[in-house]
Amino acid sequence: MKEPASQSRAGVEQFVTQGLITLNLSEMNGTLKRDLLVWKMKQTFHSLKKHLFRIGKSGIEMAKKGNAGSKGA
Repeated sequence: MKEPASQSRAGVEQFVTQGLITLNLSEMNGTLKRDLLVWKMKQTFHSLKKHLFRIGKSGIEMAKKGNAGSKGA
């Protein structure tokens, strides 16, 4: 799947918001995986890496560190 050229439709939202999180769907080893990326979070240090997650019966479940490519993510 192709990454978007910008983080917003009009091209201005990422400049006026205090936080910007994108949810993505990408293919990994022939399987679709969900991930999220925190582009910006005002006055907060945050990871600049993609984080795999799944939607389970209890809601959103983040993949454990070091388990990014496992079946559970």
